[in-house]
Amino acid sequence: MKVTAIAPEDFTSKVADLLHACGTSKVSYGWFAGEFHAAQAVRKVFKSSFGLQKGKQLSVAYWKEGTPGHSSRAA
Repeated sequence: MKVTAIAPEDFTSKVADLLHACGTSKVSYGWFAGEFHAAQAVRKVFKSSFGLQKGKQLSVAYWKEGTPGHSSRAA
């Protein structure tokens, strides 16, 4: 297992590329939870690169950057 840290300000733009770089062999299930745009990008990688269809992957958005309540925008 390789662990890679991504700076919070770069996470949404880099997470899908880093996931894709992990390779595509022998992945039986994918799970991701995070910001809306990151979740969409990861879902595409799960489907196109890893061949994971519904029931074999879950990519959930818990917030949308820039909308009220987003933790990085809280005062």
